[in-house]
Amino acid sequence: MKMKRYLIAIVCCLALTTTKVRADSPLTSTDFNRAYQDVALVKKASTSGMDDSIMAALSNPQVPHDVRAAIVNALGWNINGQQNGRMYAEYVARSHNVTTSELTIDMLTPQEAFSLGYLLAMDDYFTMKPLGGTGEVEQAQPLELLDAAVGKNHRDFSIYLIRSLVRTQNEMHRLTWCGVYTDITSAISGFPFERNMRDEAVGIIMEYMNIYQEYCGDKAPN
Repeated sequence: MKMKRYLIAIVCCLALTTTKVRADSPLTSTDFNRAYQDVALVKKASTSGMDDSIMAALSNPQVPHDVRAAIVNALGWNINGQQNGRMYAEYVARSHNVTTSELTIDMLTPQEAFSLGYLLAMDDYFTMKPLGGTGEVEQAQPLELLDAAVGKNHRDFSIYLIRSLVRTQNEMHRLTWCGVYTDITSAISGFPFERNMRDEAVGIIMEYMNIYQEYCGDKAPN
């Protein structure tokens, strides 16, 4: 009987730990949109969620990529999953006069690849699974779309940083917590071009990431 209670206690402890990891992670604990609440589109995304005007803004090349990132960040996440990525993929497909299954990564503009990749990562941040379907974009992992966005605009700091943030989520899944810290720190310190994200936003991201520094021991970058 004592052994049974002991095993139950272990299972409960593991369940609580898993829940904490799911809810406390690079994608869910870095609400840097707070640094952009003076931007109407970001504020609207925070209060009203996804709609046609938000999707139009995500696709608009005149919207800076740091604002685009803040919009997606403001749309948030749900531990049970959400469908913002699918809604946006359907919007993008309509704008290209194709179905979602006909969309290819080459068709996507930098802003479309960036937005869709980040949306999908936030929609199901624990597994970061693709949309699902037979098409190239439907089968693409969020990180694959963000890699494409970086390739289409490699000098953009905001795209580069969000790609690194999503990559750290993969590190979190493997529980290499030092990797969570070093990947994002290296992305920020090693980016060779001009930064286009507000310092306050970067600070919000690093405030969370710094909690993982201790897991690197003497190997932590300065």
